[in-house]
Amino acid sequence: MKNLRRVDEKGFTLIEALLVLSIIIMISSISLIQLRPLHESKKSINF
Repeated sequence: MKNLRRVDEKGFTLIEALLVLSIIIMISSISLIQLRPLHESKKSINF
């Protein structure tokens, strides 16, 4: 158990970094998906 805990402590830092990156990527992708239709609708209205 002690050895597993040591590995988990090192692994959690990597897992947390991956989770944070994945959350940031998800938020950015969602914002881009929401912004693209708005830009497309604005362009179609202008034309």
